[in-house]
Amino acid sequence: MQLFKPIAFVHLTLFGLLGLTPLLRASTPSASQIVSLQGDRLLLQTGNQRPNPAQVGSRLASQNQALIVPGNNISLARLAFLGGGQSYAGLLLQAGPDRQQTQYRFPCVVAGGRITLSWRRGEQRGCIDGIRLGTGTTAPKQQTKANPKDQGLALTPAIAMALTIQPESHEAILLRAVTDDNFQAVETLQGAIRITSAQHPQGFILRAGEIYYRLANGQEQTESFDPAAAIADSLELQEFLNPHNWTHSPTPQPISQDITNHLVALRDPGQHPGTDPQNMPELTASCQAEVDVYLANLKATMGNTWRPPYPPSPGVWRTEVTYLLTREGRVQDLQIVRSSGAPNLDQAALSHVRALEQRFVPFPSCYPGTSLPVDNNFTVRYQ
Repeated sequence: MQLFKPIAFVHLTLFGLLGLTPLLRASTPSASQIVSLQGDRLLLQTGNQRPNPAQVGSRLASQNQALIVPGNNISLARLAFLGGGQSYAGLLLQAGPDRQQTQYRFPCVVAGGRITLSWRRGEQRGCIDGIRLGTGTTAPKQQTKANPKDQGLALTPAIAMALTIQPESHEAILLRAVTDDNFQAVETLQGAIRITSAQHPQGFILRAGEIYYRLANGQEQTESFDPAAAIADSLELQEFLNPHNWTHSPTPQPISQDITNHLVALRDPGQHPGTDPQNMPELTASCQAEVDVYLANLKATMGNTWRPPYPPSPGVWRTEVTYLLTREGRVQDLQIVRSSGAPNLDQAALSHVRALEQRFVPFPSCYPGTSLPVDNNFTVRYQ
């Protein structure tokens, strides 16, 4: 691929805030945890304090925290995004390596350099309202909180070059992006994203197999490429998709398992995470009937034993989840496919499903698979 080869980079100044407030809503993660580091001189900075060396296991949980990856073309940091209650927020981000400095600022802003990121399939995901990708040039905060055109203000170069990248649907996303003061490129390898900017306030769709380029003078171009070939030719992407690089840190096992399932699904999007053809066998009519009864009883048990917290207001609140139940009773690939809109209810539903092992009933004897796909709906009617 030519996306990251012919670009001449410049040294970046430290990145100022790029108008965080309009970007962040209910999808803000509670923390992003460093799960892997490579190279040296990676720094973690809080506010105006002196930066300290970044360490595996460190968490960013405040908007005045930033991770700085030097532009030595070697160093990188991998971050897993966490939700409330120590749950996995369905977003992985790698900052670097690149020939210029890359700075990630919690929760959803990156300045300069190169990133690789993936949202897993589902709706409840960290930074789902967008990752802000800036140039690294300091931008006055007051000029980015509203539309400068409405106030008669001229666009600064930093604002003019800033992009916001967000998922276009609930499908899994895999992409790479690179930016400096004069050039930006976004490469979508899986899924579809929406890109918004000062030039495109309504946004436009970039689908898998498309690269978007933009120069500082406003010139733009979109080209096509083969995503499978791009991954096969890139050791960097293969390393990104390797679960070992994300799960050997001091991360709680349920989160590590969710990360592994996320990456397995990306590596083989044609299959449900954690399954293989023998896990989804052709069943006889009688066996299918037994499985249907088993699933109905399972869902009834889950519904009867759920003790949800109070919703934030009267109404009907519904959380839809999917997961794999293994023959040993473990829950894998647990995902919210439709959020209720109330984080406390969503997290209660996830916690309830994770406790399923305590109530596990063996599969029907006729079922030959090693795992069984399950979908559960948790509804609260509060008056």
